[in-house]
Amino acid sequence: SVVIVGKGMFESPSSLPTYGQSIIFSMENGDTPSFKPKMESLSGIYGRAVQQQSSAPCLDVENERDLKVALSKSAREKMRQKKREEKEYQQIRDLGKEESNPWELLKISETEKLTTDSRNVAFSPLLKRTSSIKKAQPLILLDSVAGEDSPGPQMPFKDRMLSVTHSSEIMEPSDLRPFHKPEFALLEALQYLADNDWEKKIEGLNSIRCLSAYHSDALTAKLHETSLAVVQEVKNLRSVVSRAAVVCLGDLFKYLKKSMDQELDNTVKVLLHKAGESNTFIREDVDKALKAMVNNVTPARALSSLINGGQSHLNTAVRRCAAQHLSDVVEHMGPGRILSGIKDITDKILSTVAKFVQDGSQETRYYGRKMLFTLMTHTDFDKILEKHVLPKDLPYVKETVSNLRQKGLGEMPIVTPSAKGRRSHTGNIDNSRSNTSREVLSASDREIREIRDISRKLVPRNALESAEYVKFITALLNAKDFRDRINGIKQLLADTENNQDLIVANIVKIFDAFKSRLHDSNSKVNQVALETMHQLIPLLKEKLSPVINMLIPALVDNNLNSKNPGIYAAATNVIQALCQHLDNYLLLQPFCTKAQFLNGKAKQDITEKLAELVVELYPRKPHAVEQKVLVVLWHLLGNMTNSGSLPGAGGNIRAATAKLSKALFAQMGQNLLIHAASQPPHIKRTLEEFLDQTT
Repeated sequence: SVVIVGKGMFESPSSLPTYGQSIIFSMENGDTPSFKPKMESLSGIYGRAVQQQSSAPCLDVENERDLKVALSKSAREKMRQKKREEKEYQQIRDLGKEESNPWELLKISETEKLTTDSRNVAFSPLLKRTSSIKKAQPLILLDSVAGEDSPGPQMPFKDRMLSVTHSSEIMEPSDLRPFHKPEFALLEALQYLADNDWEKKIEGLNSIRCLSAYHSDALTAKLHETSLAVVQEVKNLRSVVSRAAVVCLGDLFKYLKKSMDQELDNTVKVLLHKAGESNTFIREDVDKALKAMVNNVTPARALSSLINGGQSHLNTAVRRCAAQHLSDVVEHMGPGRILSGIKDITDKILSTVAKFVQDGSQETRYYGRKMLFTLMTHTDFDKILEKHVLPKDLPYVKETVSNLRQKGLGEMPIVTPSAKGRRSHTGNIDNSRSNTSREVLSASDREIREIRDISRKLVPRNALESAEYVKFITALLNAKDFRDRINGIKQLLADTENNQDLIVANIVKIFDAFKSRLHDSNSKVNQVALETMHQLIPLLKEKLSPVINMLIPALVDNNLNSKNPGIYAAATNVIQALCQHLDNYLLLQPFCTKAQFLNGKAKQDITEKLAELVVELYPRKPHAVEQKVLVVLWHLLGNMTNSGSLPGAGGNIRAATAKLSKALFAQMGQNLLIHAASQPPHIKRTLEEFLDQTT
């Protein structure tokens, strides 16, 4: 055996040896590693290696006596443990005799390393031992190295032989390795994910990837807990951790396959949200993870999760990503399965495609057309289309299908650099855009005159002219100066009055910019936008249907709880105008959603409006009203306190809930009580109290 002896620069040479679980590889005792006493590390310069048989001038007789005393208490126990572990390792080695023995190579390389280092270190300048060097050590090395800077539970020696490397880098797929005790490794990985140290989080994510590749059964037993922990790290503000978590989800989809079906709603939603970020590497990893999801899980579950997570998302990049992977699912399932009449599939996919083909992003529209192109080969496609697509969307979808039959799908649209620049959130590009916008607005009188000339024409001369108008009006609506934004709002009203076709042809792009003014941080802009919206509704009427889902949240979320009486009054006028001039069926779902998730005065107002919609809609859409509004009623009745308030709602909802209950009872009669019988007793009891007040 070889030991290293030498004097410390600033310490006494007589250092008592300690007996940790360090491993000194024997060069005489065969392949198996043996445990030897470990000399306590001395600061300073290390000396040359000498043979153990040699007399060591630094170790006197007294040190040898101390050595025996220390051995009398701990050595026996250490040696017993060493023998047990050597026996276990021997059993493992016997099982894998056919494979090459890694200890032989490790023994030789370790011998060479000790000899070389002992010769070089005395002639080299003193090196600082950093934590980064220690972290690069694999777990199969000495416990003293792996354990000094890694507090927390340590894996047994035999588990560390096939463990992952302690590293703060994302592992390559080829570096994934199995564990001897996967259950213990999973517990340790979850502990690492709960740690605040970002490097430990990455180690934990790497371990979960190894478990998914080699120990899927052990991981499946705690899959939900593991999935939630990984999803939480996808949201981590440190990009390297977030990216490691995205890669980890991709491996979970790849190796666990359909076992991930139950976790799709959470995982796909967080991945789609991540697709809206500007970090190119993360976006690429998100695409890879979603592609792994599409290729390995149950197609129907993948379809449902992509629709739920991306169909109505406000971020253009998220909708594009959802449409891209949804088109892959549709192509994989084929028109026969998609259009088989299963409501959860056929209804969802056709309504989603109808939205995507009208989206403001040309890439999203392309993927919408691609899905139609795949589905339209079905023999009964036209009949199914009329049955499942909403009447307001049907003409546009039919026109798109007609164009596809005549011209084909075409090539994927190329996003221009200017469009990429507009989407970028980097400081330099944002500043340049601001400067460009300021230059345009410095000659606002001339530009507005030109736009008015365009608006007076019945239709734009060509697509380029229409695109230039959209670019100009959105620049005004998004200007940094509040006065320019007000001018943009007034300009939009004038153009709608003079050339409505131009506005309708670009309504999604224009109102995507205009909706932000409906809750502008400047109260003057906010109120002007609401008053203008009140004037636009009678002009556009049903033509607002493609943008109604983006307008309702912008209208009600903040304005109906505003303490500014002018803003509150303007918002209520807009809601009333929508109910008066649009098909109330378009408002039913948005109002139901807001009645559940708003708070304060806004929740009361929307609930009362919902009661009015019930009276108007139930005679012609009874099934839709029962399906959507009863959910809201059970929510209100189930969460209301005796005083009539909701937890955290900040207002009394009793009167509005009573109004909704009575409106439903007036239309449904005893059927309402029959439906209530399946609800918890306190919901039925509260409903009966409200209804008794009417008699």
